[in-house]
Amino acid sequence: MDPSSLTALSNIRTDMGDLDELRSSIAAVGIQIPIIYYKVGDLNVVKDGHRRLKCVQQINADAPVITDVPVIEVPAPDNEDELALFQLVAAKDGLRKPLNPIEEARAIESLLINRSGKEVAEVLGKSTSYVSRRHRLVDLHPDFQAAVISGKLDVRVAEQLLTLSPEAAADPVLRKSLIAAKTVRAVKTKVVAANAATQAVQEGEGPEIDIDPLLIALREEAKLKVTAATSALKELEAVYRMVDEKPSLASVREAMNWITW
Repeated sequence: MDPSSLTALSNIRTDMGDLDELRSSIAAVGIQIPIIYYKVGDLNVVKDGHRRLKCVQQINADAPVITDVPVIEVPAPDNEDELALFQLVAAKDGLRKPLNPIEEARAIESLLINRSGKEVAEVLGKSTSYVSRRHRLVDLHPDFQAAVISGKLDVRVAEQLLTLSPEAAADPVLRKSLIAAKTVRAVKTKVVAANAATQAVQEGEGPEIDIDPLLIALREEAKLKVTAATSALKELEAVYRMVDEKPSLASVREAMNWITW
């Protein structure tokens, strides 16, 4: 089939990934695994083979180098639910490039229209809590979703952002700080502080963001660091006691007083 007659619709995958190796292979030996498609009216819609088709389109960008690709026609899916199920299962079984967490979340959302969380969990071989957590990623601010897709934000950290209030999430400075936070503990601290500051403003207990939620978050984070430093110094004091180095012990105590002040 002429690749220009194929169209890529209803693909859950938004990130095609690195196509360099696949494109080089197709340029050298052509497509070896047929593209699966179905008909919708006059359209030939790709069901499986989006990355292969994309490579062919890139190869043919300047001139029609590949004019025929192997295809297999299948019945059109009854609904988007069936298509989402196919893409999820194919990715899970290693038949396709794995979906990123946001793509998986969108596929799960499609499945949950006609299935229960337990049924979707059985399809994926995951727990119902996994399905619930992953599905909720669709509610994240677009900036956070983009950070997850790009790998700048670990999905376990991103899950902590689900409790961030919409008002706090509207702050671009705070979003940037949260993406850079990296660890679950740091993000939790910032989210709690940001929500508390936002609520205080809404309840009239403070001026219009006179205190930036981000600064409050950083203060809470500093408290945690002070606690850790104090604990470490106490352990050091115990060591000095064992070797009976009193002058050094006094210095340690003085340092502890400054840190806990």
